[in-house]
Amino acid sequence: MPEFDPAETAAILEVYDHYEDPRSRDYSAVGLPLILLAFGIHGLVNGVLGHIKGHFSPAVMTVVMSAEGALVVTGFLCLLFGGAFSARAPREAVERAIALLETWDEADQSGMVRREAAIALLRGARYSAGPWSRATVDPAELRQRLGRSYDYVLHVERILRLHRQIAPVLTPIPAGSASMKR
Repeated sequence: MPEFDPAETAAILEVYDHYEDPRSRDYSAVGLPLILLAFGIHGLVNGVLGHIKGHFSPAVMTVVMSAEGALVVTGFLCLLFGGAFSARAPREAVERAIALLETWDEADQSGMVRREAAIALLRGARYSAGPWSRATVDPAELRQRLGRSYDYVLHVERILRLHRQIAPVLTPIPAGSASMKR
């Protein structure tokens, strides 16, 4: 297990503090407004404009009803599946970091590259866009995938858990522990 001097610890904390998490769009928040808009259009057409509804041609009413249906279906799809898109960017960043750490060569690459990859992996290992959190990578397979970089990433995790209170990624969580805060 590598032991870092204070300068390396400070460099790790500096990279962590300035790391920008990759984010994709979360479309789940659009779902409810679309459904409400569809019901609002339906109420407007049937309620307020109901007395002149007979003046609209059947083709116009078909278009209006189709638009309402499309808004409701799109709203439900956004509510159900919109959040799945938001985890894509962190998952891709983690995979890039793992690929770099798997092939990292001390002779060819700087320590900064390895440090940034380790932090990208640790920051993106769990993704949360609301009241839920999901893993973007299986911690059990990381030991094998990271190879000789595993000890380095584990030590970076320990530094960040100590100084920035990140949630454990590689470190086993004791049974009954409530240490899943980020």
